[in-house]
Amino acid sequence: GIRFGIFFDPNIAWMKPDITDVENAGTRMGFKVGLSFEKYFTENYAFFSGISIQHLGGKVKYADSISFTAQNITEMLPEGSTITYKLQYISVPLGLKLKTNEIGYLTYYGNLGLYPQVLIKATGDVLQSDITNSSIKDEVNIFNLGYYIGIGAEYSLGGSTAICLGLYYTNGFLDVTTDHDNQPSDRVVMNNVALNLGIIF
Repeated sequence: GIRFGIFFDPNIAWMKPDITDVENAGTRMGFKVGLSFEKYFTENYAFFSGISIQHLGGKVKYADSISFTAQNITEMLPEGSTITYKLQYISVPLGLKLKTNEIGYLTYYGNLGLYPQVLIKATGDVLQSDITNSSIKDEVNIFNLGYYIGIGAEYSLGGSTAICLGLYYTNGFLDVTTDHDNQPSDRVVMNNVALNLGIIF
């Protein structure tokens, strides 16, 4: 059978650089809202997808002076600058959902797969500059990809309708930030932990 759902997922996101001159400087709260789709090919296994708008971000500190473009204006930021990234993506997960048989009113599930994302908005702040809530689309790659893994439970309301509560972890594969001249050659991936709150029909 086929099931659809709607969900709202608050999340905590952070950006993880791969070189010592660039470091994670803090988390950022965000959320995801969207629709889910489940196509069951056996009673307990389903192809999982959907579409959502997701707000992610984080804070990154750069040890060295770097060039940075905001509102189409490029400037050199001083050493030790901290950039707050505020990003919005359209996300389309491609995964597999495995669930138990119903136990009382509860069904437990696991869900894992890939998480392609397309950037729709990028703004940022720089403490050491007058950059505040400025467009930083030139500093962020348009495409992102990661994997996700989640566990949770569904509480049946009768028929195929259920309330779901879950916990998800997403780990990025690709560099979220672009690398220009006068910038470190780094790979900064986006990670997040989210609480899944939804209704499935």
